[in-house]
Amino acid sequence: MAAFDSEPSLDPGPVQPVEGVPRADLARLHGDAGHRFGNFPAYYDFHSVGDRLDLITADMAMSWMDGFEGAFTILDVGSNSGTLTNALHRKFVEAAKELETQGRSRACSVRTLGVELDPALVDRARAEYGPAVAFQAADASNLVRFGEVKQHFFAELSNAGANCDWEPHAAVCSQRFDLITCFSTTMWVHVNRGDAGFHEFLTNLARSSERLIIEPQPWRCY
Repeated sequence: MAAFDSEPSLDPGPVQPVEGVPRADLARLHGDAGHRFGNFPAYYDFHSVGDRLDLITADMAMSWMDGFEGAFTILDVGSNSGTLTNALHRKFVEAAKELETQGRSRACSVRTLGVELDPALVDRARAEYGPAVAFQAADASNLVRFGEVKQHFFAELSNAGANCDWEPHAAVCSQRFDLITCFSTTMWVHVNRGDAGFHEFLTNLARSSERLIIEPQPWRCY
């Protein structure tokens, strides 16, 4: 899946506005007083990808795609610089290949989208992992913006499906992801959106997915 807008630049330039986030907050995304949204530039230096990825076993991935035809869709919310998102994508690609070898599925592809609030981190992710994995700068807790990103993703997926010999399955037609993951992001939504916004965010993820995996931060992290 290609990126939604222009190809990424290694020089991201000035921080661009993100709908739903006050401009004053965006200006602090990269300063000493920043990271109030969890957008740490060296996040994976202190949070292991393997620890999270091991929770989703190969058997789990294969069971979710067993007998599957079409594109298996994944959304990673709070994708940071894309390291975990890419590893998750590769894990499901390998599972799909194994199922096809065993004659248990005929998946055309695994399509993965990472959504991250910080445009600079999105540029880094696109430069390193695109276009195999798509990345989009957006506030996933803003329901209107989330809906726009989701609609664009599935519109491009439908267009890509015209070049494959499969019919879109029910989840694609209803614009629900086969899997949504949200690792260590919920606290930042809760802190910045409050109880009501947090509940709305979780409800929207649940309604937008066939399967939802959430790694919440413990209360002591607040």
